[in-house]
Parts: sequence; structure tokens; C-alpha cells
Amino acid sequence: MKKLFITAVWLVGSFQLLLAGTDPAAQQSLATALQRARLFHDQARPLRLDVDFVAHINVPAKGHLTLIWEEKNHWWRRVVMGDFDQVEIRNGDKFYTSRNIGFTPTRVYELIGLLQFAERSEGLLVRKQRKRAENGVEMNCLHVEAENARGKSHEVCLNSASHEILSDDWQEHPMNSAERNTLTTSTLKGSAIRTNSSWS
Repeated sequence: MKKLFITAVWLVGSFQLLLAGTDPAAQQSLATALQRARLFHDQARPLRLDVDFVAHINVPAKGHLTLIWEEKNHWWRRVVMGDFDQVEIRNGDKFYTSRNIGFTPTRVYELIGLLQFAERSEGLLVRKQRKRAENGVEMNCLHVEAENARGKSHEVCLNSASHEILSDDWQEHPMNSAERNTLTTSTLKGSAIRTNSSWS
């Protein structure tokens, strides 16, 4: 009985230490910024997204991505980069891919992941925060970890005034790749248009 009591006290204390490592205001700030950054979460209307990008392989390669999004299981995406051309279609539970070579280049996967980074950000806990200025912009940088993957941390920096995400830097890259993702927000240019029309 005494061992059970000691174990229960230890578990409660450990849980309180875990909670003490997260600042509720910082956690709310992160949640709000991620919600604003989610392009495809709970969209009420269709969306057309056009992105021009430069991917660095051996030499810089210009490309363009077009996405027509109606809902989670109903969308069309085309990526053109140099000679590479790929079209993907999600229609309900069916997924179709057409491309002019036998594989999708890594940089295309990284581009798609960059545009969808906030979609897979559930369960992030803020461990530390610090304020800093960079290029005259005041930032609140949050050191975050996934609840279920200790040690895989990254730093999300938010604009202190607008609370928008300025950067998301991983200390250990989430993709198991020797080369790091060289696509940055400065190499992406694009526009998003909400439409009322439906497509079939």
C-alpha cells in the first residue's frame, strides 16, 4: 500500500513538472498562429493556389505549383519544375498521379511539405520561449517539441505584432535526408484565390 501511495505521488509530481514546462500563453499563441497558417483546414469555400518557386538541385530550377482545392478528399494539383511535370488528383477515396518520369523529385515532396507544414502540427508543446529582433522585426521564438516524439524539437518564430509564423527551423530535420530543405519563404511567390465555383 505504501509503495502504491509513493508511486501515485511520483506520477502526479511528474505530470505537474511536465505541465510546468509549458507556458499557457505561449501555447495559445502557437495554436492561434498554426490555425491561421493552415491552408486547407476547415475551408468553407474552394481555393486556387498558384506558387512560383526556385528549387536548388545541382543548379537552381524554376517551377510552378497550381492547386485547386475543394475539400480534403476532392482536389487537383500540378507541379512543373524544369522538364518535370506531375498532376495529382484526389477524388473521394481514389488518388491518381500522372508524371512524365518514373519518380517524384525530392524537392517536389519538400515543396508540398513546406506548403502543408501547419497541417501536421497537432500535439506540439512549447518548452521555452525567447524574444529577439531580426531585420528590425520583433519576434517571439518558441522552442517546441511533439508530445509523442521527445528530442525532435524545432523553433517556431512568430511576428510579435501580427502573430504570424515567420520561420520554422528544425534542429533535427524531420525528413531523414542528408541534404536540408533549401526552399525558403523568400524563394516562394504565389497567390491564393477563393472561388465559389465547384469542379467535377
